Amino acid sequence: KMNKPVNKYGVKVGDIFHSQFGYNMILHNFYQVTAIEGNTKIALQELKTMVTNHDGYGQTGHLVVCPNEFDDRANPIHRMTKICPWNDKVEIKISTYERAELMTMDEWDEEFYFDYMD
Repeated sequence: KMNKPVNKYGVKVGDIFHSQFGYNMILHNFYQVTAIEGNTKIALQELKTMVTNHDGYGQTGHLVVCPNEFDDRANPIHRMTKICPWNDKVEIKISTYERAELMTMDEWDEEFYFDYMD
């Protein structure tokens, strides 16, 4: 039985990071860890989401993350991303405007409110 690699922050392959961002909108992205390199770097790929309810137009509603279902439309993040602990949280920087926080297993089943209206 092989042990999954775990880095110094406790992150392991299969873990999910969540980002919520947007100025006037509420947008969500989810990224699953696909590889661990050393103590601080991970490789990620964006996950699919599923809308569970919406306003009839798909502009506002709730969605859930689909673990292990990679989004083929998204650009895979094959580069290693450095983990940046912040205020006792495990975070990663996706871009200059997007940071993602490590989710707990309990959060994998939560519904997240989205609002695409600007």
